[in-house]
Amino acid sequence: VETEKRTLTVSGNGVANATPDVLYINFGVFTQDEKLSKAMTLNKLGSKAALQSLKDHAIADNDVCTVNFQVGPRYKYEPNNDAKLVGYSVSNDFVVTVRDLDKASVLLDALTSSDDYKVSGIHFDVLNKDKVSDKAREDAVMDAIRKGKLFAEVGGARLGKVLSIVEHESYSPSYSPRMLSESHADKGVPIAKGERQFKSSVSVVFVLEDGANGRNLWEKVPD
Repeated sequence: VETEKRTLTVSGNGVANATPDVLYINFGVFTQDEKLSKAMTLNKLGSKAALQSLKDHAIADNDVCTVNFQVGPRYKYEPNNDAKLVGYSVSNDFVVTVRDLDKASVLLDALTSSDDYKVSGIHFDVLNKDKVSDKAREDAVMDAIRKGKLFAEVGGARLGKVLSIVEHESYSPSYSPRMLSESHADKGVPIAKGERQFKSSVSVVFVLEDGANGRNLWEKVPD
């Protein structure tokens, strides 16, 4: 009769840090005027100037993407009166991918050089996330194996083969005070890229084998 296998379930955790190598900038050109045609013309001129500035800072065309274009009326609201149309606003919003982070500070200065420009946010990231995530996964499994060997030995057994691995992955950013290279930061907006931290948590089920050389601490527990 085949006996039921004894198993041991162990959790493991792994962490891998990576320095960001890309920056995403959300910015737009916002114009307004009493006449829609004038607001549109001003926005076209501002958008062309902004795109030319990006080219002047060696940003490739395929690293600039329009994400929103909006045209709308502007109203003035007064108590006890109907809303009065006072003009129109036009917004042209872009996402810019910056691959040379040494240019980031100076580029942000350029994108805030006009009253028509608005920067709504920036986001540092890591391009090759899979490589860093895999390192965290390896560390998580190794952590589970280390714990499994300890638990098995303490229990007077020996760690056998792996029956299953389930991952519970998580990713969270952490920030360090490290600034962009000082030679460039002093020429533009001072920003810190920090670090990105990738975490992996796994549950591993092992077979427990008989082990004569284990440290069976249960024998030392008093009745």
